[in-house]
Amino acid sequence: QWEDMRVLETATLQHHRSMNPCPLYDEFTGTLFLFFITVLGRTPEAYQIVTGQNVTRLCCVTSADQGLSWSTATDLTQQVIGATIKGTQLGVLGEGGCDRSGECQLVSVDEEDGSNVLYCNARSPLGFRVQALSTDDGAVFHGGQLVQRLVEPPHGCHGSVIGFPAPLVYVPTASRDTGMPSRGLGCRLLPWAPRSVTLVQGDSAATPSPTPFFQAPTWILYSHPTSPMSRVNMGVHLSTFPRDAESWTEPWVIYEGPSAYSDLAYLELPQRDAPVAGGTAIAFACLYENGTRSPYEQISFSMFTLHDVLQNIPLTAAAPPRGRGGKRKRRRSCFIS
Repeated sequence: QWEDMRVLETATLQHHRSMNPCPLYDEFTGTLFLFFITVLGRTPEAYQIVTGQNVTRLCCVTSADQGLSWSTATDLTQQVIGATIKGTQLGVLGEGGCDRSGECQLVSVDEEDGSNVLYCNARSPLGFRVQALSTDDGAVFHGGQLVQRLVEPPHGCHGSVIGFPAPLVYVPTASRDTGMPSRGLGCRLLPWAPRSVTLVQGDSAATPSPTPFFQAPTWILYSHPTSPMSRVNMGVHLSTFPRDAESWTEPWVIYEGPSAYSDLAYLELPQRDAPVAGGTAIAFACLYENGTRSPYEQISFSMFTLHDVLQNIPLTAAAPPRGRGGKRKRRRSCFIS
């Protein structure tokens, strides 16, 4: 149940207009951060681009009581960007990426061998999204890849990407040396993962082979209108191996009709039947613009689990599910509030 809208009167700088809030919750301290940009007066984005004069500031307010009260605004521009502010166009990215090639989204991607890459997904004027990778924490990005499963309408549209740890299941394992069940548990990626890696914690009396280093890889979910012609039919795509531009699935359409900007969030919900006692279920929340005649009539909220996604989205490693007579099964729709 959503509360009534409230104005955050402290989220402002004098003589500036506040735009593009981005919340971040620190679960260790219980602090809620709200980052946003402010633009001087009514200065348009085009003016900043043409003149090279940046009048945009990066700011933040915080709350220690789950959003009931908020601190005064802190201007982070000098601290975060410093002397490079003159060559930085915060307005281009901050104002939702009005320039078709300006808007992008970043995800930090962990890989099974312990390495990490920075993943960038961006608009392009080519009819599809593009992605680029950095292996040095963003200092240099390698050449972009065209992602042909992620279509872009003629004038582009903001999309949202969210990274999350690949799901794991825990299964009993047996020691190779004794043939007896081990007291430990093995950890295996679910069958739909791109590669299957098993870790075994064997009996201390046995002499198991050295355990390779392993970390849960990052999967990415992406939301965006699915039509190449217009802003219509909001869908979600899944990538289980973000390095590969071909790893993206076809979409699961969660809203049929005019739709535009969206924003995804990753959640962990308590689950009685989780693979591990006290485990959690992976879920997602999606806010998106939509309507019946125009994409801008309302903002809707949808919530669904990873299980829902896997049941309704065709995975790249398998053929799309089909029913009798060779027709594709009708996918379940997503609940909207």
